[in-house]
Amino acid sequence: MKLLHVSDWHLGRTTYNASRAEDHDKVLAEIIDIAKRTGPDLIVHTGDVFESIRPAYEDMDRGIRALQSLGAVAPVVVLCGNHDSPALFRLFNKLLGEASRIRFIEQARPADEGGVMEFPMARGGNIRLAALPFVHANRMVPGFEK
Repeated sequence: MKLLHVSDWHLGRTTYNASRAEDHDKVLAEIIDIAKRTGPDLIVHTGDVFESIRPAYEDMDRGIRALQSLGAVAPVVVLCGNHDSPALFRLFNKLLGEASRIRFIEQARPADEGGVMEFPMARGGNIRLAALPFVHANRMVPGFEK
């Protein structure tokens, strides 16, 4: 099993009032190149795709294009980080549809409600992934109550 783990892109970030877009473009190109060269069975982004819960259009476009390029290599699971918007992740899932190779996970779910996903590997076998996106401390217990 080969996994590619990426995290914390923070698209839309500025430092000292300077855009980091050029840096993001270079790093995203490098990540996509690594994915193409290594051929992972699954790519997991563990949160903070965006710097803000209301990213600018350019940042959403940059992120979706990068995730689509990664999705052409292997299935991609994107967990919602504390800088990301669960509502935006739900919208992305609706727009992409169930057949998409990109899945946005906006909240923790019990195993029987989609909390454990299964992905076939090219060389046989399956990867089972239990996804736990960012959960605020004051919501941890209610998130798992029935």
